[in-house]
Amino acid sequence: MLEILVWVILFSIFSGIVLVVHYWYDLFREKDRYGREEILNIPQIIQDQLLFLTEGRDRFLQFAGIGVGIGLGWILTLVGGFFSPDMGPEPDWASAQMPNYFFQSALFILILHLAFPSFRDLARDQGGSSGILMRILNTEIALFFGISCTLAAINLTVWGVHHQTSFLFSLINAVFCMLYAGFRLSQKEKALEEEEDYTVPPGYEDEYEDDLDADFPADDDASDSIVPRFNDDFEEPMDISDDAAPPRRRGRPQLPDDDLDV
Repeated sequence: MLEILVWVILFSIFSGIVLVVHYWYDLFREKDRYGREEILNIPQIIQDQLLFLTEGRDRFLQFAGIGVGIGLGWILTLVGGFFSPDMGPEPDWASAQMPNYFFQSALFILILHLAFPSFRDLARDQGGSSGILMRILNTEIALFFGISCTLAAINLTVWGVHHQTSFLFSLINAVFCMLYAGFRLSQKEKALEEEEDYTVPPGYEDEYEDDLDADFPADDDASDSIVPRFNDDFEEPMDISDDAAPPRRRGRPQLPDDDLDV
């Protein structure tokens, strides 16, 4: 139970550090002058950056992506403990064994980072750019943010509570994980632009449906055909037989000078 409490505290601290440092980086890069409130209003900065992190077509999915990243980080930790031999009273996932060092390291995040583009291509081939799989994978920045901060907090939790793993490894690994989380957060603007490229413009579908309903009758019992409806100002086509030329008389062909008066 102590491990969970320490992890929650460290995860909150590390996540806040990544969000605030990313905000400061953008602020110092874009502005030459800034007020004290812009720099030190930490709660507002964290709130704004969290909303920025979860911005997208579906904010709920973005928050779910953070949750999936947290869960994936703990799954990796438990998998490392599963492959680690029981060497002491501490939990298997907290022992100083090679599987724990691998599954709790930033190396696994790098492997997932390299494999993720292939996942996106596969999802695009299966369901298109607007399919459910693609919408889930569009939360990759939130997912990597969650898993990076989770593993960083787990590393220092394992060292701080059980004192089994190397402090130098835990510290360096946590720093790398946080740097990677900040790097992915800096790519959010680009990800939003790419997502908008595959998004139908707002109101397009509604306008299309309205035009379709105006031209064709509703598909109900009262409808007998799919003939387009015409507006009230529609004019019947004129019968061209009324203005047709009179038929020629049978007999001798009419010559050009027949109508001349002699």
